[in-house]
Amino acid sequence: LIGGGTGGVTTTNAHGEVAGTNNIHGLLDVLQSQMRAPNRDARPSPERFHFAVDHCFPIKGQGTVLTGTCLSGSARPNDMVEFPTLATQKKIKGLQMFRRKANIIQQGDRAGICVSNFDAKL
Repeated sequence: LIGGGTGGVTTTNAHGEVAGTNNIHGLLDVLQSQMRAPNRDARPSPERFHFAVDHCFPIKGQGTVLTGTCLSGSARPNDMVEFPTLATQKKIKGLQMFRRKANIIQQGDRAGICVSNFDAKL
């Protein structure tokens, strides 16, 4: 998106075509016509699961909760997750998204993953 000197907005799509607008409704139309939803895996795949951890904290009697975003693949309770830098694997006890229990998380989901016997300070 490039702001125009007269208050308009000009966009260029992947094919080099230029579209312009002078109001917010025109901008929304341009964005909706050119933006696509992220392509999620057709079949969830735990082998390619990649999770970016934002925060980690212990819950007494439950385990350690890792909060973050699923970047690729998917995970379910009882799946094993690997922590390559720590050379360890842990079993997922539970998943939550926005304080609700989840049966699966996949690409793009913000979630909390509960694992047992994991030091939150690592």
